[in-house]
Amino acid sequence: MNDALHDHFFRAIFSVPARAGAELRSVLPPAVTAALDWPTLAVVPGTFVDDELRGRAADLLFTVRRRDGGDALVHLLFEHQSTFDRWLPLRLLEYQARIWERWRRDHPRAGKLPRIVAVVLHQGEQPWPVAAHFRDLLDCARERESDPLDATSVDFRFIVDDLAACSDAELRGRALDAVALLALLSLRHARSSRDLGQLMVEWATLFNAALVAPGGREALLLVLRYLSRVKDVREPELFTEARLPMVAPEVRAMGMTAADRWIEQGRQKGLQQGRQEGRQEGQFEAQRSVLRRLLAKRFGAIASDVERRIAAATPADLERWIERVLDAPSAEAVVAG
Repeated sequence: MNDALHDHFFRAIFSVPARAGAELRSVLPPAVTAALDWPTLAVVPGTFVDDELRGRAADLLFTVRRRDGGDALVHLLFEHQSTFDRWLPLRLLEYQARIWERWRRDHPRAGKLPRIVAVVLHQGEQPWPVAAHFRDLLDCARERESDPLDATSVDFRFIVDDLAACSDAELRGRALDAVALLALLSLRHARSSRDLGQLMVEWATLFNAALVAPGGREALLLVLRYLSRVKDVREPELFTEARLPMVAPEVRAMGMTAADRWIEQGRQKGLQQGRQEGRQEGQFEAQRSVLRRLLAKRFGAIASDVERRIAAATPADLERWIERVLDAPSAEAVVAG
């Protein structure tokens, strides 16, 4: 599965503050939700994820006003790795340090740093197995509720929205618009074996609702393209009226478009690979031709067993044999291993 596909889908859907805000309000503690002035939520351009980790994570940073004055930052990290990463809290601390460094550059007169609320949207195959505290990474002489060094140690809590631990019913119970809900359901089922046709039937009302939502048509096409690719749908017939009579005709047409595009991308990739293989084979055939001319010029007619070996040779064989022609005592010696 193409990891960049998950990243692009996540950022495209949740970079819209209204959708991100609804998702965040669904998972943050009530006290945190009440402390923030959500209509002021705005996305901050850029990313804080390391290049080496960009294949399994993407992130979005938002700024939001606090109701009691001042600013806060909400860092939404999307994790789509298939296995648990116990060092994620350390990475979050590194990301927070980078966020604050940028804040200082952008606000040179600021005397204090804004609070950062860290939320991880996790798309793993198994539920997140541990508590979401940085202190869980710190060494302790023995298991205990408190440590004398706690007062001098870094700690913070982050929120994990664990799609592997949520049911579809739980996701549907959130106060999300149809687009955001479809996105979370799609991410949750991206790694499952359930086919797209079954999911489309179950989500028919959501598809129809997303179609008429503000900005929903463009977002719905993103959802359908994502599902078509992660489910490897190469049959536009899946979106016919006979298969999906309860889905709006425009949604079915968009599904066909998404599947057609995925098929075309596969065809173009195949053509490109074929052209590349054709160029390589042409290069190899040119090497065989050079070797035959050199052998004929030095040793005369080429014997059938030598010709068979030339025809079956690898590029490395051909290069090695061409170099041998001037010194070898016979054609058979040239192609002898």
